Amino acid sequence: MMLIMNAFAIIGKRRGVGKTELGLKIVRYLKDRNIPVVVIKHAHKIDLDDKDSFKYFDVGADNVITVSSDFTLTISKPARSIEDFSRSIDSVVVIEGFKTSNLPKIIVARNLDDLNFRFNGYVIAAVVSEDLIDKAREIFPGSNVLSFNDLNALSRLFRDVTLKALISILPNIDCRICGYSTCLDFAKNIVDGVDDIYKCVKYHDDIIVKVNGLRLNLGKFPREILKNILIAYLKTLKGIPEKLNEIEVYIKNKQ
Repeated sequence: MMLIMNAFAIIGKRRGVGKTELGLKIVRYLKDRNIPVVVIKHAHKIDLDDKDSFKYFDVGADNVITVSSDFTLTISKPARSIEDFSRSIDSVVVIEGFKTSNLPKIIVARNLDDLNFRFNGYVIAAVVSEDLIDKAREIFPGSNVLSFNDLNALSRLFRDVTLKALISILPNIDCRICGYSTCLDFAKNIVDGVDDIYKCVKYHDDIIVKVNGLRLNLGKFPREILKNILIAYLKTLKGIPEKLNEIEVYIKNKQ
């Protein structure tokens, strides 16, 4: 089954099993490739001194959100501009906990009992102790099972989940503004550290069009056509300044 969303959850039966350890590795992998990351962490209660939340922040997460049954705490880096803040929202979302959610899961286990618990969502992978690999493969047939100590396998896992998440984030209009024939080719080069996600037209702020609150991802030619039509129309009107630095149009269709 393909990961068709930009979020996945790292879960385990108990505290101390290694969820945060694996999550930190994934966030570091993403930030080494300049990919925006939001971390969402489950907690039984909000603790302002929660060291794990700040560990995620320290390795580069753009936002760390801790969720309890009573409150939600968000830690964010200071944005240089509203555009920077908006970019961080279109992110790969690494979630720690939330076993009952329907999100894709990465299972973490250190002993046999750690493999025996209930959860929802399909399993992308199980990251386990070396002696649990065969048993985990029996329990999760068809899923990727790997050891905490297998750095090459972990790297391949990180690449796989990151690529699938990027495919969800990118507009998939194959506009070629980034210099690649397809969004998939662009995503592969981002994951491989060859290129930067912010070359995507989705993050260009010179022309923004929203319909019913949803931003449209316009390719180069639709953007230029819309821009030229608006400028040409406005220049026919009286009182329009010679230099048009910024244009805002809001249309409410009452039909």
